[in-house]
Formats: sequence, C-alpha cells, structure tokens
Amino acid sequence: SNAAAKELILLAKKRLEKTYGKKSLLQATSQQQDGDADDAGDDFASPSFVQLHKAAPPPPPKTGDAYKQQGSSSVLGMIDILIHDVEREMMVAEREEKDSQKEYQKTMADSADKRAVDAKALSDKQGAKADMEGNLEEKKAEEK
Repeated sequence: SNAAAKELILLAKKRLEKTYGKKSLLQATSQQQDGDADDAGDDFASPSFVQLHKAAPPPPPKTGDAYKQQGSSSVLGMIDILIHDVEREMMVAEREEKDSQKEYQKTMADSADKRAVDAKALSDKQGAKADMEGNLEEKKAEEK
C-alpha cells in the first residue's frame, strides 16, 4: 500500500541523511584533516573517499534546469520528491474512493427506486390482465 511505501521511503531517507547529510560530510572532512595532521609524512594512510580538492564540475545536462526547479539537486531532495508524490497519490486515491462510494450509493438508490416503479407497473399490468381475462370468460359464457 502507499502508506507502507511512504514509511519505507522515510526509513531510507533517514539512513541516507547519515551519509549525505551536511553535518556528516563536514565531520568526515574535519576527521580527514585531523588524520592528515597526525600522519604527516606517512604515504600509506588509510583510504578515504572524501574529496580534498575541488575539481571544476562538469557542465550540467540540458535537462538539469527542470530538476533544479523541483528541488532535487541532491539525493535527499529526490527522496523528498518521492515522499511528496506518494502523499499526493494517497490523497488522490482517497478522494477517488469517496467519489466512487457516493456514486455507488446514488446508483443503488436509483436502482431501488426503479425496482419499486417496475414492481408497481408489473402488478398493475397483472391486474389489468386478470380483469381482461375475466371479461373474456364472461363474453364467452354469454355467447353460448
């Protein structure tokens, strides 16, 4: 269901915030700098995935403007968009369910009214038929 999907996305976001959050990146950078000061002259330091020197970023793709307008400039931004989409789908589904329920109730009420009208018409026609058959029997009896 959408509620379970939303909970799963929120859980993933919390875990990604540990990795991609600004505080964790700043902490990793400061720890790396502290470690460099301690290991001065050591060529075999532990490997790190923190980028120390900024290289010129590549030019953005041509469709990058559309994504920037939505606020998805990062992994966490994209997760927020997913959460927003799931919430919107849940609201649309809820609204459609309410509309469908109202339509169903209206159809059932209309059907009940039609059945009542049809039942009355049927009983009226059966009564008229019985009267006609009675008249026919009387006429046949008079002719004999």
